Amino acid sequence: MSTKRILIVEDDPQLGILTREIISTIGFGTELVADGALAIQAIAETKPDLVILDMHLPNISGAEILSQMRADPALKEIKVLISTADIAMIRANESLANGFLLKPFDIQQLIQAVKKQIDLPDR
Repeated sequence: MSTKRILIVEDDPQLGILTREIISTIGFGTELVADGALAIQAIAETKPDLVILDMHLPNISGAEILSQMRADPALKEIKVLISTADIAMIRANESLANGFLLKPFDIQQLIQAVKKQIDLPDR
């Protein structure tokens, strides 16, 4: 069985590293990028099982990344969790996403949201 891959797109270095460490402890492979343009490239190259997508990023916004993913036949089925403190941003993009994490989120919320998207039971 192959390891599920999760791409974390987060420009806050501390939150990105913490998110990566938490997800790694539950057995997933992770990659972290902090820039919207790099995120699009990483998504296209690695085709992760899940993208945790900050909506406010340098160069290209999370909303634009999500829109591009859903318009691309090769990327449109990749699951996306929106990660933001901006409720208006969630509402504007929730029809394109598979779920969301409202910042600040806690460890259990992160783990449960990831497991739900990867179809793993809570333990």
